[in-house]
Amino acid sequence: MNRVLFLILLILMFFTIGCDPIFDSTLREYIDNVEARNPLDFSLSSSLVINEALSFSMGFHIDEYTETCTITNNEMATIQLKAFPGVEGDFTISPIDAQVLGLNDSFSFSITYNPSLNPSSRVTEDILFMDVKRREFLFTVVGTSKRQPLVLYNNAEDNLTKFDLGNWVGEDRSVFLRNDALSELEITDIALPNGITYRNDSDFILDVGEEIELFLQYDGTRIITDENVEIHTTDNLENLFEFNISAGGDLNATITDIPVVDNIYDFGTSEISIPHTFTLTNNSTGDWELEASMDSTDFLTDITSSSLAAGKELGFQVIFASAGNSGSKSADLTIRNKITNRTKTITFVGVKP
Repeated sequence: MNRVLFLILLILMFFTIGCDPIFDSTLREYIDNVEARNPLDFSLSSSLVINEALSFSMGFHIDEYTETCTITNNEMATIQLKAFPGVEGDFTISPIDAQVLGLNDSFSFSITYNPSLNPSSRVTEDILFMDVKRREFLFTVVGTSKRQPLVLYNNAEDNLTKFDLGNWVGEDRSVFLRNDALSELEITDIALPNGITYRNDSDFILDVGEEIELFLQYDGTRIITDENVEIHTTDNLENLFEFNISAGGDLNATITDIPVVDNIYDFGTSEISIPHTFTLTNNSTGDWELEASMDSTDFLTDITSSSLAAGKELGFQVIFASAGNSGSKSADLTIRNKITNRTKTITFVGVKP
């Protein structure tokens, strides 16, 4: 019995060894490759790497971030992918039409991560493609939202992205920075536009939740409009905090019947008092606290201290008074926003016969 079993084993070994050389080498390579690789290859435009589990992280982000993904047919046969319906939420992918991919054919699409939807959290999304044979091709994308390490605010508003120093030349104007990260951080550098400096004696090491008052000064040498400020920190996930700053310039206002070029209004020649009504418009994004002054009694105005909201209008009168000596007369009306110290000056002229 043992001898019979031994003969059977010899015969099987003979056929196994003898048939192997005539096995088609191309088919053998194809089988080996199919076993060793995925039919679809997923690659990214950046240095991010998709691991063996077909998962990749888009990293830590505060602002919206977009990555380009390319899918390549890694199989020796044509793959017909069904249309992809798209994704909306923490990640956004637009719908993709059906694709027919021959060997090494590829197509690309964008993946956008929206960290603001789930602040300070890690989120994942499974991206599933299917072909007409109902095979599933799945990869996973991961993103982590990062809180901005610093918060900029003043006495009126939190989470500022812009700060206006107004036209207070040589005077301290303060703004606050708060450590909103999860650990202590140090401010290592503050890069300000030319014409603005900061004056602080204390160090810039902030515990969690600690704030510092930053004293800024404007030298008046040039007008600064929404220029970038960079604050570098030792926070290991996001080491740059940015906001825009403005300083200097005139009151951003228009006044009806006043030429923009020379800001002069001519009452002409008159023996009697002549009133004229003007309309002042606040063209800025901030509210105003106004005051006005006229430097001659030959012209009178009814403007008094008043508030004017952004985008709103204020009507006022100016009168060319008939009393007084004859001759050419002129006066400057200066309107000032007490919050920013910006002004607008209009010149009025007239002749008394």
